[in-house]
Amino acid sequence: MGRRRKRRNSGFVFHLEVSNQDSAAIHAMRKPNETAEQAALGALRAGYKRIARDRLNNAISRGEIGRPDECQGCGKKGATTAHHTDYAQPFAVKWLCGRCHEKAHKDAKVWGMVR
Repeated sequence: MGRRRKRRNSGFVFHLEVSNQDSAAIHAMRKPNETAEQAALGALRAGYKRIARDRLNNAISRGEIGRPDECQGCGKKGATTAHHTDYAQPFAVKWLCGRCHEKAHKDAKVWGMVR
């Protein structure tokens, strides 16, 4: 039995059945040099990432955590986004402006911390 994928189309949600074989073929086209172990690790990371984001966003919505209006990287006033350095700690984030957030991700890739 394959996975079910949700698709949105003008407000309606419908499901497409995708067989495991088709799913593997689609994945192989996107990342042809990736082994099955690397793919599994990437899926695990994506799961932790989603959980960390959801927990943080829920805490912000409930008012348990405040979103500062100053970047912790450069001190610029304005909108900030949360940058997780460790997804196992969803509330340990740096609040960064868009430019600093992008730089943090580029630096992490250079040092091999992110795929």
